[in-house]
Amino acid sequence: MKKQTLLYTVLLFALILLQNNSVLQTDNSEITTIKNIISKVDYFPLDNNKELFYDSNFGELKLSIEKKGEIYTTEMISDDFVYRQKLLLKEDGVYIKETYQKIKILLFVNKESKYFYNEPLPRFKYPIIPGQFWEWRGKEFNNDEINTLEIKSASIGFETIKVKAGEFNTMKVITEIESGSGTKNKVTEWLSKDIGIIKSEVEIQGGGLMSFVRDVLGYGTLTFELSEIKNK
Repeated sequence: MKKQTLLYTVLLFALILLQNNSVLQTDNSEITTIKNIISKVDYFPLDNNKELFYDSNFGELKLSIEKKGEIYTTEMISDDFVYRQKLLLKEDGVYIKETYQKIKILLFVNKESKYFYNEPLPRFKYPIIPGQFWEWRGKEFNNDEINTLEIKSASIGFETIKVKAGEFNTMKVITEIESGSGTKNKVTEWLSKDIGIIKSEVEIQGGGLMSFVRDVLGYGTLTFELSEIKNK
């Protein structure tokens, strides 16, 4: 009887160990997944403890990031310009849920637009490495208008650039955006690890609010260059 009791105790203890080991493996797997996501975000860190300042066609701009729940809101703002995006961080990339832009054209004339999408579209897909390519086709909603939207992006490679804030080793990413409304823009961005966007150029090729800015203000290309980094 004692032998049977001892055997039962040993088997029960072994079963408990196996269960605990299974839990530990699950926890470690979840931790590894989180670490993998964080490691991939290096070039677009979504750091809400810093503010980035840029020199641009619209004067000095401030880029700030706020997190509420699972949504990150990035806002680039100056006296004459506001560009805001609501972003969702997933394991395979950063996705845009909503875009808002407002531009002061003349003293009392403001042009603004807010865009929604039938599903989140990729801002950046992971990993951000040379040769990485991603595209998205869907629909955008702007007030009562519905248009098709096509995005094509590619990580071109490493490039060292110098701006007012200093010299940075960056990843160059080019994105082409074309809407059924006639809007067509080419965006070139230089991203630095642990900082984000060092420089951005938006080539206005046709249609939409940006085309209106080009025709009225004469800006064929909008340029943003990092001038300063501040901690909040």
